[in-house]
Amino acid sequence: MVSFDGIQKQIAVSGVTDVDIQSDIYSAWKRWVQSGNTKYLQAMRPSGGDSIGGGQTSPAFFFLMNDWKVYVDGEYIRFKNNLFCEEDSNLTTDPFIIVNNGGVSNDIAKVPVVIQSTGSGLSTEEHNKLFALDTEAVDIAKVNGTVVSGVGSAVDPWGPA
Repeated sequence: MVSFDGIQKQIAVSGVTDVDIQSDIYSAWKRWVQSGNTKYLQAMRPSGGDSIGGGQTSPAFFFLMNDWKVYVDGEYIRFKNNLFCEEDSNLTTDPFIIVNNGGVSNDIAKVPVVIQSTGSGLSTEEHNKLFALDTEAVDIAKVNGTVVSGVGSAVDPWGPA
């Protein structure tokens, strides 16, 4: 469950083990704003989804703004799809407030690099295999603010449809 507190600038997440930033937080925040909460400062903004050629798009990134934070109380929750703080508009660059032995892992997809030219003499198929996108995610796990682990699993930056 996700709830929003515009006065405290907190996005509380509870009762779940996995959260997709785009569908579970960003889309829910847009609906919350449209339901009479335009008086509060903007909580987040997306980036990404731009065409990078070959029918591919850049990964989605979501940036908390205006000192908004995600609040986790006593639970361990895995957040998927690139959540960051917009540094110039947040007190800290950590997007989470974690209390009561709660913890999070924040999956961050690597940014793809696509080479447009196949001038190497390779066929298009060979070229595409050689320069396939690396979608391995970096899993930043924290328990009460302490980093506790390293690499995670592959992440689809846009999440489920």
